[in-house]
Amino acid sequence: MQKTITANNRKLEWTDSLTLFDVFRSLGYTLRTPMVMVRVNGELIKKTQWKEYVIPEEADIRVLNVFCGG
Repeated sequence: MQKTITANNRKLEWTDSLTLFDVFRSLGYTLRTPMVMVRVNGELIKKTQWKEYVIPEEADIRVLNVFCGG
């Protein structure tokens, strides 16, 4: 059986080497460091943690756009 995670309500294949940047690409983000907030299983993941963060199997990931303006 294929192992998965959920990212913004989309099922994605999970591997033990899956990174947040892989998830960003799967969701269509093209910037190396998109302007987003990330929660994994309800926990806010700081941008400084994105490179080393290990995504657990069956994780529920929420990527939220950050809007700036004036």
